[in-house]
Amino acid sequence: KVKDIKDDGTINWDNLEFVPKKIHENQLKRSRLQKYDLLISIAGTIGRVSYVPSNIENLNINQAIAFVRLKEFKHFYFIQEYFKTTIFKEYLNRNIVQAVQANVSLTNIKEFKLLMPNDLLLEYWNEKIQSIFSKIELCKIENKNLTQLRDTLLPKLLSGEIEIPDNLEVE
Repeated sequence: KVKDIKDDGTINWDNLEFVPKKIHENQLKRSRLQKYDLLISIAGTIGRVSYVPSNIENLNINQAIAFVRLKEFKHFYFIQEYFKTTIFKEYLNRNIVQAVQANVSLTNIKEFKLLMPNDLLLEYWNEKIQSIFSKIELCKIENKNLTQLRDTLLPKLLSGEIEIPDNLEVE
C-alpha cells in the first residue's frame, strides 16, 4: 500500500498485510510483482517511487500503486531515477483527478513520454550508477538487520536480562 512506501523510496516491510496464498495466486494474479518492478503511488500521496528488490518474492500491490515492468533491465536505473524528478512529478500533478481521493490513472502513466539516451550513453550511466545502487541496497539490508538487533537487545538491556561488562572497550 502507499503507506508502506516512504518518501525516500524505502519500503516499510514491518507492517505489510498478508493475504492467503490462494487469493495471491488467483484473484490477485494481475497485481503480482516481480523483482525490479518499479512502483509509483497513484492515489492518496501521489508520486512516491520505489521498486521490488531482488531478494523479495510473492508481493501484491493494491490499486493505489502502479507498477512498471521493464522489458530490459538496462533501463532500470535510469527510469527509476527519472520517476523521482520534478518533471515526472509535475506530469503526475497535472493529471490528478479529484474524486473521493486524488488519483492518477494508469493510462496517464502509460502515456508518459520519456526521452531515453542511446545505448552507449545508457551503458556508461549504468556502469557509474550500478555500484552506487548496490551499496545503497546493502546499506538498506544492513540497516534492517541492525534495527531488528537493536529491537531485540534493547529491552533485554533495560530489563537487566543482559549486562554490559564494565571493562568493555569500544574502538
